[in-house]
Amino acid sequence: MLGLLAGSLAAAGTFKFQLSDKVQVGQTQLKPGQYVLDVNGSAAVLKDKAGKTIDAKAKVEQTTSKAAVTTYSLSGDPGALKLSSVTPGGEQIRVQFE
Repeated sequence: MLGLLAGSLAAAGTFKFQLSDKVQVGQTQLKPGQYVLDVNGSAAVLKDKAGKTIDAKAKVEQTTSKAAVTTYSLSGDPGALKLSSVTPGGEQIRVQFE
């Protein structure tokens, strides 16, 4: 796995991204729509567009280069997709969900 555990990161910010499919993160099913990722150092909190916190374990990892745009990755089969990670645009971090 690339990157380091983010214990020494000073990353902070709020990043918006749009899910086009329904996906699972932690024990929560997310509908398509806009979400916000709040990153503060090694902690990350996922929120829906109403500002409700979504219970999901996440860790912040440092990447080797800045991402040009915000992207996310999914795992699993169609109909049972899981949100694996979000990489905020303009940042040198990736938030990995467990």
